[in-house]
Amino acid sequence: MGDPQANADLLDGADVVVRDGTPDEPAQPLALPDSVVECVVTDFPHNGPYARWQADEMVHQALSGYMNATGRAARRPLYGVGHRAYYACGTTAFISVLAALHERRRSGRGQRVRATVFESMAAIGQNFVTQYNYNGTTESRARYTGLLATLKCSDGYIVMFAMRDSAAVCQAGILELLERLAQDTNLATLLITHDLGVAAGQCRRVVAMYAGQVVEDRRTQDFITAPAHPYCQGLMRCVPDPSVLGTIRPGIPGSPPAPGSVPHGCRFRERCDLAEAGCETDQPLLAITARGRLGTVRCWRAEELPGAAAPSTKAEASA
Repeated sequence: MGDPQANADLLDGADVVVRDGTPDEPAQPLALPDSVVECVVTDFPHNGPYARWQADEMVHQALSGYMNATGRAARRPLYGVGHRAYYACGTTAFISVLAALHERRRSGRGQRVRATVFESMAAIGQNFVTQYNYNGTTESRARYTGLLATLKCSDGYIVMFAMRDSAAVCQAGILELLERLAQDTNLATLLITHDLGVAAGQCRRVVAMYAGQVVEDRRTQDFITAPAHPYCQGLMRCVPDPSVLGTIRPGIPGSPPAPGSVPHGCRFRERCDLAEAGCETDQPLLAITARGRLGTVRCWRAEELPGAAAPSTKAEASA
């Protein structure tokens, strides 16, 4: 509104432009100098399932699951309605603009950043759940399921939860929820875990990593019964055998490398009994085709491990 030339002069001299977006906003970006940081604030992600929606505070608190934690009939709400969702989005916008300005110092160019009210609710979930979970008596905390909400965002779900007195019970509830979501919505689930029992019970495929690098990628049953990488075989040797009592399971000798001190070549070689000179330079990722056990393993000598599925000789280039 107002004088177009005056508006253009104002924009030309600006470092940051913050503006509201609409469901049609992506088709009509502003013409701004390359050095300007533009922050577009919307209710929902522009390419998600709610892209055409507009909402108010009550709708955002309902969709995010906050009312599930604040509106229980047997307990007074921890917070009132207020404008918590929009305050959260304002913080997101502020941090995003600061990050873009910091990057501009290096590149000399501005960029467009986005802040959505819907996704900002997820960002403050941890503090909210922690305060809820640790208020009240031990008994009242124990009745809390540990799950705050499942947010359906632009490209998937964010599951927010809080650990309570019984970590095992909380974990079981979370896994049950994820399994139900996968069945009801045909949802693919990615679990990041150190618990091989969880992986065996929940996953069709296991991707094992060591020192920040994938070392084996297999179907779960093949990984559990015949791991191909020396590190993965070491992991499986550590799994307790309930049929053998009073024995100490062998561990993997040594320790993982410290961040910033990862060795060249195979990252596991300093702890591996099969390490040889070639392991200092090569980091192979080989296809496994033997005995129908498909997958990949990052080891030239995997076929020499007892019971391992042998890799083929075709190597895939990998950094």
